[in-house]
Amino acid sequence: MRVTVKQLDIDRGEAGEPAKCPVARAIRRALRKIGRYPGIIQVGGTTATVKNLPEDIFAPDFEIALPESVGRFVTAFDDEDGLFGGRGEPAPFAFTMKRPK
Repeated sequence: MRVTVKQLDIDRGEAGEPAKCPVARAIRRALRKIGRYPGIIQVGGTTATVKNLPEDIFAPDFEIALPESVGRFVTAFDDEDGLFGGRGEPAPFAFTMKRPK
């Protein structure tokens, strides 16, 4: 499944907030495109934990493995110095992740 982190995700993302980071916003949008409506998505390291809405009792929570490059982006985005790893400002990007069942 293709996930695109847009500039709007970066602009509205919040550093240090796993459920409000740009990658979580992008994953939520990608899941909605395939008919999945998650409650909370928390991104940390190279995994994303998807917690479903309480009323969706038939869809269990699940974890998704993310590429290492996504983990590096999240680490740089959360960097207190705001230097984004010495590479300037964060930029939009895309990645592929396994489609949830």
